[in-house]
Amino acid sequence: MKQSLALAGIIGGLFWVCLAFFPPVGVRETRDYEILWNRLWTPALVCMGLGFIGLFQTFRAGASRSGKIGMAAMLIGLVLMIGSNFTEYWMLSALPHEGPNGIIRGVVWMTFLAGTLLMLLATAITGITMMRTEGFPRWLSLLFVLMLPLTIAIGFVSLNWAGTPIGILSIIVGSFGLRPRTALHVA
Repeated sequence: MKQSLALAGIIGGLFWVCLAFFPPVGVRETRDYEILWNRLWTPALVCMGLGFIGLFQTFRAGASRSGKIGMAAMLIGLVLMIGSNFTEYWMLSALPHEGPNGIIRGVVWMTFLAGTLLMLLATAITGITMMRTEGFPRWLSLLFVLMLPLTIAIGFVSLNWAGTPIGILSIIVGSFGLRPRTALHVA
């Protein structure tokens, strides 16, 4: 994995987790705070996506067809999340959430949720298929499989923390990518 992609994944994951536990300072109930807080998710998502791209470049050759499909679906989910977050909070933030104009923001929000679900389901599929891939560690495959149930379980505790498992996975994937090339093939 390219070092820069691995580092981007670590930075994105750290930023994502920090935003969940340490949101920006401000009056939380204001519209300006909501826009600022949600705009900060976009760069975190972009960096996390870069980290996953680096991991998948490393293991693409050894992955099965279903593994490659899972990887592609995971990246498509991340792209939907990034695009809808950017659209809603960078381009459409002047539109209200309610009323006739709120439908546009509602569709964009539903796209974000659909991208999140696609990404989490694809992460589980990728983890299952990567368990059989030589050179892909079993413990990392298991982490991929556990992303969906962990996200749901943590979401029941606090909706603000629901995204932390994928942020932590991004940090682990990036750290894994910074290891020497020979260490990548230890199962």
